[in-house]
Amino acid sequence: MAFESAAIARVSSGVAQASSEKSIAETLQKSAREQFERGRELMSRRHREAATLLAHAVSLDSSLTEARVLLATAFDLQGMRERAAYHYRDVIDRRQQANDQETALALNNRGYSLHLAGEHKAAQKLIARAVELDSSNSRFLNNLGIVNFRLNKHKEAVKAFAKAGGEAQAYVNLAILLEQDGRRQDALKYYARARQLDPSSEMVRRRMHDLDERANRDHAQLAVATRPRTVQPTTETVKQ
Repeated sequence: MAFESAAIARVSSGVAQASSEKSIAETLQKSAREQFERGRELMSRRHREAATLLAHAVSLDSSLTEARVLLATAFDLQGMRERAAYHYRDVIDRRQQANDQETALALNNRGYSLHLAGEHKAAQKLIARAVELDSSNSRFLNNLGIVNFRLNKHKEAVKAFAKAGGEAQAYVNLAILLEQDGRRQDALKYYARARQLDPSSEMVRRRMHDLDERANRDHAQLAVATRPRTVQPTTETVKQ
């Protein structure tokens, strides 16, 4: 329920590393658009190299707003939050030069970055703005649901999840988040609501069964732990 990122690929071969560096160097001689396209391809596996190409593309053509958004995201995925924030803000502040989808993507990604840093209130404001610009984007809506959940706004979370994937899925998403927080009884309640709306869901049936099984095991372990111990008689005599 969030924008997905892939782990940075590790190049184990020195020959492969040299070949990759040569490829990047060759690409840097090409047009801004070509560098942007190559950088976008690398986003799924080599974030640092993608950032190099995207930064060069932006320096050659500042109107490539999508390249700037991806550059910010590449920095974000490397943990370089301040550099990412700079480029996100740049896109958002220059909204008149970007289309709504590009601005929405920057708002969403910046908001999700803040969410990961625990700044849920600030994240909610940005992602809500992203949804205003692109109200049919399920990823933005799911992210809005997540941050609303973290702000204990469960009704708002369900509304956002429902717009993204329907009411039954909304309750499933909320149940998953509650389960991740260790609130299994609350999770069961929302899985039950989802099952009422979609009785054929095998995933919901499995989750409810697993949670019931875990609850039964916990009760059994607790019963054993609190069972009174039998006092054994002693044959020792008291010394005078």
